[in-house]
Amino acid sequence: MSIFMAHKEKTTGRKGKSDMINEKKLKKELQKRFDAFVRKCGMADDMKSYGYASCYDDVSDIIEQLAAKVVNAMMLCYMAIGISIFMAHKKEKNNRQEREKRMINEKKLKKELQKEIETIRERKITVKLSDADCDRLARKCGEHGLTIGELIENFVGDLVGGTYSNGSDERDYADQWFERCWFGMFPEPTLLNHLLNLGYEPEHYLDMLENVETIKSDIEITKQNIAGPSDEWKDIVYHKYNDDRTSYESVPCYNSVDEYIASEKEDLESYKADLEEALEELKDMREDWKPEKEPNMDEEIELIKKWVKEREDFINE
Repeated sequence: MSIFMAHKEKTTGRKGKSDMINEKKLKKELQKRFDAFVRKCGMADDMKSYGYASCYDDVSDIIEQLAAKVVNAMMLCYMAIGISIFMAHKKEKNNRQEREKRMINEKKLKKELQKEIETIRERKITVKLSDADCDRLARKCGEHGLTIGELIENFVGDLVGGTYSNGSDERDYADQWFERCWFGMFPEPTLLNHLLNLGYEPEHYLDMLENVETIKSDIEITKQNIAGPSDEWKDIVYHKYNDDRTSYESVPCYNSVDEYIASEKEDLESYKADLEEALEELKDMREDWKPEKEPNMDEEIELIKKWVKEREDFINE
């Protein structure tokens, strides 16, 4: 019996020793795998600085720490995937909006182009040429199977980027030709030149001038009405309609001359405000205009009027 127990204790000791060896092997193997994982994740330096590898007392510590790192890495991956999906969705949304915007612009351009095409008709242009230049022009057109009108149509289309043109290169060269000519290089700094370069409509400038004169006239008339009102105020009426608006009666606007004068004074203040606003707008339109010498405004206005009439005649003939 004692021999059996001694043998059993010896066997148990060997088994315990074997278990310790296996645990050490497992711990060592897990340590190797963990270190490999750390290197692969780029965390080797951090692990060395904090001494994590030496702090594990048993296998469960290693597994717990390894699992935590894996979970963190997975969370980072999920976040990266989520951000990537969000950015891809945002990019697709922006691309879709850009496509829709381009489609809208293309449709708008097509409509505008169609409107331009519908206005194409013969125009009358008068040019001054010598007989020799007329002959040269006719020969140039004949050599290339063009009429003189067709040549002018093509050149104008390229020069102004018109309804039809021969391409971007042709437009560039036509523009370069214009800019190299004396009238393109050294345009006179007239008020007309200034308004057109800044995108103002010269007709609007003329309308504003006319509006200013009308307001000034209204101010003078109103001042006279206030200073010496005539009996005409008694004839000023408004129409008072019945409920179904099938008939009306004329009702005097003013019950006394004092009411009329008070109303005229209100109108006078309104006219003055309108005049100030109109003059300010004209001033804004002339802002940054730098003529070479003191301008003659009558001549400047006549130049604008001449241009407006010439354009209207050219379009409407």
